[in-house]
Amino acid sequence: MVVSGRINMNRLSIDMQYRSIKEFGKVVTGKTPSTKIEEYWNGEIPFLTPSDYSDGDRYVDVTERFLSNKGVESQSKTLIPKDSVCVTCIGSTVGKSCMTSKDTVTNQQINSIVCNEQNDAHYVFYLMQYCLPFLQMYGGGTGSGLPIISKGKFEKIKLLVFNDKKIQEKIANILCQYDHAIENNNKRIKILEQMAENLYKEWFVRFRFPGHEDIEFEGGIPKGWEIRCLADVYNTSSGGTPSRSNSVYYMGNIPWVKTGELLGSYILDTEEHISNEAVEKSSAKLFPPNSLLVAMYAGANVGNVGLTTFEGTCNQACCIINTKSNYSIDYLFQFIKTQKNYLQSISFGAAQQNISQEIIKRLKILLPPIDLLNRYDRLILPINESIKNYMSANRILIKQRDLLLPRLMSGKLEVK
Repeated sequence: MVVSGRINMNRLSIDMQYRSIKEFGKVVTGKTPSTKIEEYWNGEIPFLTPSDYSDGDRYVDVTERFLSNKGVESQSKTLIPKDSVCVTCIGSTVGKSCMTSKDTVTNQQINSIVCNEQNDAHYVFYLMQYCLPFLQMYGGGTGSGLPIISKGKFEKIKLLVFNDKKIQEKIANILCQYDHAIENNNKRIKILEQMAENLYKEWFVRFRFPGHEDIEFEGGIPKGWEIRCLADVYNTSSGGTPSRSNSVYYMGNIPWVKTGELLGSYILDTEEHISNEAVEKSSAKLFPPNSLLVAMYAGANVGNVGLTTFEGTCNQACCIINTKSNYSIDYLFQFIKTQKNYLQSISFGAAQQNISQEIIKRLKILLPPIDLLNRYDRLILPINESIKNYMSANRILIKQRDLLLPRLMSGKLEVK
């Protein structure tokens, strides 16, 4: 990717100084309206919480919950405008940040910076990204172990910044171009994923597959189709976690998937990698590429899925599924996604909501003829390849952006 803006490798002699966050603009701490008052909710104003955004996100367009006009009126003092910089200040994700794409209300875990005219909002956002390790360390933990940065402490934090707003804007513009490209690719991925889902539903839910006009139905399904247990046509297994006490186990190059990485799409790489010795001495056995992983533990993650693009391993919270009868793994991928609500409804466990591998094995799945599934696979293949290509492009863009970020923010690279 080519970005505009000239970058000089020489260290800057431009004016930089330490300034408190309060000098960037007004700091607003969010608040949650009463959940007992129904008329406060289900409107059109985003209600932002830390679970609505991830590290590296810029704008958050969709939140889990929305407020009504009355709900916003009850929190008028905490309503923040578009392009406010939101920073998590309570909880395990202290320091992660995002920007608002429209007028928004946040919960009390978030301190937001409404930037003044002397500072560029995008620059301040990237400054928060750059300072994430410091914010995490500063948040520390209370006596109960809960990381927290109060509004008073947050406002007093001093960070090294460029005084010239024009320089701020130039730096932000370079980094924004990477994020803009990433966001456009994500939009394309969502469109392609929706195309794949629509094709599955058209053929195998609404039964408008090629030649459906000439097919008889028995018991509500096309004649000749079967309803079987998933285990009849797919192999299942689970993974394992090598001992954390042996650090060498986590110094290899074998991908090791955790349930938090099952996001309903392809998995191109993993956060952690393990060694051959770890595979030999634990239950984390290798699975082949194009394996389907289903989350069995961790409450809200139950039923989440991911398709691997590599030979790898996973922890015991994942169910690994491979075909044993030439049945389409892409067909199964779409089927399991339709079962997420059901799997969560039957999950059990007092401390943590779980399902078992046996429950997945007993899932009833509709099996069309192999020739129809092969035809489906041929149609879905170019869609899936495009998804993987856009995801790969994003990985490169993210890496380039993250390499530039510290150099630009610290003044090691000059912009002209």
